[in-house]
Order: sequence, then structure tokens, then C-alpha cells
Amino acid sequence: MENATVYPQKPKRVFTILSILSIINISFELYDQFRAVIIGKLSSEQVDRMIQNAKELTTNIGAEDVYGIFEKMYAVQRIQNDLFTLSHTIGILTLLVGMAGVVMMLKSNAIGFQLYIVYSLLSTFGIIFYIPFDFVPFPLIIVNIFISLLLIFLYYTNRTWKTEKDIKE
Repeated sequence: MENATVYPQKPKRVFTILSILSIINISFELYDQFRAVIIGKLSSEQVDRMIQNAKELTTNIGAEDVYGIFEKMYAVQRIQNDLFTLSHTIGILTLLVGMAGVVMMLKSNAIGFQLYIVYSLLSTFGIIFYIPFDFVPFPLIIVNIFISLLLIFLYYTNRTWKTEKDIKE
């Protein structure tokens, strides 16, 4: 069995920049989640008005050809509003896992990388916990998968911890 002793190193510049950008992004998303919780569940009229404004925006910028994707997003928005507590609880917990993972990686703790992978999976597929499969906008899922894999790859290649196996190589 391989020895899992971890040897922390000084963070690389790319790793530090990537971590800071992740912390900023997760912080803004947490702010939005907590703000939504404080504001509370929207009325059906407010959701309809918000969706109508979004439809007008897509028409004004000439994005009618991707209207099918937006229709699914509007349906998701309605369902998320109906399941307000569940959707925001999952969102906040996912973001907290991601924040903990990034902070732990900055402290050269290898478990932080595993938490970041869990965060990436939850942020990409967490919507499936409460949205019917037919309404999940798959083009967005594919983009999220690509971005998550890219960030995981960047974190892994610039990691600040090494195991004995890495040192021997």
C-alpha cells in the first residue's frame, strides 16, 4: 500500500491566482444566495415579470435562435422558486464545500482538492436533485462540465502538496 504522507510546498503563483479567483467567484455566489434567502421567495407575478424581461432581452439582442434553451431555463427558474428552501440550501451548502476546498488547498491540505472535486460535481449536477430531468438545460451542463474539468486540471497541475510517490518520480 502506498504511503499517503503529504509534503506541503510553497504555493505557485498560478495556483494562488486561481485560488483567489475561485474565492472571489464563490463569495459573489454566496452573497447572491444569501441575498435571495433574505429577500425570500418571489411571487408568481414577480417570476413572470422577470421571465418576460429576460425574453425581451433575448429578442433585443437577437438571440431568438437559442430560445429553446431559455425556455428550459425559465421552467427551471419557476421550479427553483417553488422549491425555494431546498434549492437555496443545496446552493449554499455546495458553495461552502467549494470555499472550504479552496481554502484548504491554499493551506496545502490535499483534502481540499477532493472537496473541490465534490464542489465541482455538486455545482454541475446538483440541479438534478430537485429539477425534473426533462427540464435540465443540457448545453449549460456540458459547459459546466468543461469548465469544472479545466479548473480541476489547473488545480491539480499547479497543486502545492506532493505525496511520496510524486517526490520519487
